[in-house]
Amino acid sequence: MKAAGQDDNGMDLSFTVGTVKVVNKKDKSDFTKAMRDGHAEAADGKHTDMRKALGDIFATYLEDLQSARSPFKKRVKDLTLIVLTDGIWAGVRNKDDVRQTIIHFVKKLEGVVGKLRHRPMSIEFIQFGRDDDATNMLWSFDNELKHEGIP
Repeated sequence: MKAAGQDDNGMDLSFTVGTVKVVNKKDKSDFTKAMRDGHAEAADGKHTDMRKALGDIFATYLEDLQSARSPFKKRVKDLTLIVLTDGIWAGVRNKDDVRQTIIHFVKKLEGVVGKLRHRPMSIEFIQFGRDDDATNMLWSFDNELKHEGIP
């Protein structure tokens, strides 16, 4: 809730496992209720596929941007995606696939909005837990994607 008030039409919350979502809400109770929903909790045999989770968000954002090109559509707001994660993502065998998903999205984004002079979309990974491999992977997202042309 530290980000409350940052978005005029409310914030969204989604989980990588399950179907629980909060869309355009400002009331703390909506988020608390969602986080306590049993369908939002990790369960045995359910693993995070971060490629799919990010890919779905990226696809929706790109669709919104492309449809906003109509003269009657309003401007699509910039998006800040904050991912709270342990970074283990057991549903992804090759973690480099997540990196490639991000790179592919940014290239498509540039195709829609042109060279990124400002950041219409930002991603921040916040790690909880202590897994050295996950920490190294998330560090590489922060520090090495610039070598792939990602601002």
